[in-house]
Amino acid sequence: MDEACDLVRKWLPPITDSDKITMLNIITGPKNSIGIFFIRKYTEMIQPYLKVLGIFEGGIPREDDCLASGIIFFYGCFFYIMHFPNWGSHIKNIFLYNILYILVDHYIDDINLDPLVKENSVAQMFVLVFDPTAHETMILNDPILKIIAIVYHQLITNCPKTKDLIIKLFQSEIEGLTIQKDPNLPRDKYYNIATKKGGFTMQVLQSIVGDDDPEIAAASYQLGEIMQKIDDSLDVISDRTNGIHTIATWDLKCKNNLDELWIDIVKQIGSISPRFTVFKILYSVFAVYIPDRLPENYSAELKSKTSPLNLFTCDGASLLVKTIMDELESSFLQ
Repeated sequence: MDEACDLVRKWLPPITDSDKITMLNIITGPKNSIGIFFIRKYTEMIQPYLKVLGIFEGGIPREDDCLASGIIFFYGCFFYIMHFPNWGSHIKNIFLYNILYILVDHYIDDINLDPLVKENSVAQMFVLVFDPTAHETMILNDPILKIIAIVYHQLITNCPKTKDLIIKLFQSEIEGLTIQKDPNLPRDKYYNIATKKGGFTMQVLQSIVGDDDPEIAAASYQLGEIMQKIDDSLDVISDRTNGIHTIATWDLKCKNNLDELWIDIVKQIGSISPRFTVFKILYSVFAVYIPDRLPENYSAELKSKTSPLNLFTCDGASLLVKTIMDELESSFLQ
């Protein structure tokens, strides 16, 4: 544990409680400016998709945090493509990928869907992932599948090399759907599916920017592995409540905390390729945030070492959702 904590300290200095409060006041105050430009830009881009996401049309998002996870994923993609030449020309395509991620991932994980409806929809997704134009002749099980097919078709038309990787990603999502239903698998099954889902997710970005360097592919895969394990750690309580089984829920059940998974995440952060050093900082911020956000899932010893490094004194996801919704509401009132 000490070794992992030392790795995090390389990127994050301790911050006093008074500085944390100052930071929170800056972020939440009426004159806040940190990140507001990025939030406003994202809300502008996502407005055409608000209806299908169920926002401001008499419904609610399929998952309460889909806006938060969506914007975090988008700007994670944004920071990734900035490592490549002509990155500005790929912003439209990473946004299409972002919308595809929100629609497919949150649809597959939606526990409120009738199981038969989901099963039939997933079967149709299998057809559409190989030929998205098939939606024109199919009787679709759910209208959202048409939107998914259109967005996907636009993305693979702009970036043809993404198709094979997106198919691999989709197949890993479906494999994960089967695994997460079973509470009795060995730890490595949950661990391996997390690495596959996350790894392929980031490799799609590499194909979007047109890079095919095998070393970059391996580094990108690792970035995705870490991202997925962070995501599973953040979602562990809701996943456990909803009967979704992941590497995080397995550890919480069998080891009584997520310390081992946290150490694994941090050690992987420490070995990120120098090409993507910015992700060492970003992922370290998440790593020290999670034990404060979900203290019941970590040992007192680990929390005592990470809490002084955590910038936030609040639920960051809820704050982010509120800020985005405020921006969307204000834009509708204009």
